[in-house]
Amino acid sequence: MEDKMQALTVDDVIQGLSGITGSSVSKVTPHDFPGTGRGMKCLTDVKKDDLLLAIPFDSCWTETTARACPELVPVVEKCDLSADQLMQLHLLVEKSKGKKSGMHTHIATLPETFDNCDYWTEEERKELKGSRWLHFLKAEEGQIREDYAALEAALKKEGLSR
Repeated sequence: MEDKMQALTVDDVIQGLSGITGSSVSKVTPHDFPGTGRGMKCLTDVKKDDLLLAIPFDSCWTETTARACPELVPVVEKCDLSADQLMQLHLLVEKSKGKKSGMHTHIATLPETFDNCDYWTEEERKELKGSRWLHFLKAEEGQIREDYAALEAALKKEGLSR
């Protein structure tokens, strides 16, 4: 399945990053690495302390930017959400804005689908038996359910959910 990373050109991503005031993209480019996935690769040899990419902190996905999102202010003021839950909501709000979002270029680079342990079969889970990853999977599974329940309750409380 083709994901959104394939639909954007390198120029699209670089233009999006370059459009952020104070950002600098000079020695890296987005790249899909076989076996490990997407990331940034260097375009030239680099030396210790070379600046590869600079993005102003206030243009990043942070709890502070999520709390400042106008659509989330009423929820933030009335609901006790964790930083993770708040970030999840912020991503959904920005994604719903489409091209009107200041984060559109970044959102467009995110995969539309991804693997999630909640959807693993029993057979797939058995492969982790005896490893520390089985414990991690169970903890992650519980966290996903807790986050969903907390978000759903907060949105219902504000009349923002079905």
